Amino acid sequence: MRKINLGQAFGAFSDHWSPKVIGELNNSLIMIVKIWGQFDWHHHDMEHELFLVVGGKLRMGLRSGHVDPELEELIIIPHGV
Repeated sequence: MRKINLGQAFGAFSDHWSPKVIGELNNSLIMIVKIWGQFDWHHHDMEHELFLVVGGKLRMGLRSGHVDPELEELIIIPHGV
């Protein structure tokens, strides 16, 4: 058991769109990633995705419209979406 400082974890790398594993929970990987610009639409058949905004801005484009989580907010995208 260990605590994870997100500031230190994000400070350990500078590349974008290259997720880093920082832990595991119930057989699921906990990953962090720095994003920049746009990313192509995609979906996951089996996994949900959680996006927690710890800096900057995020606009999540969905077929139903955009979601704009603010700093310290999160959005969970269900599998298949």
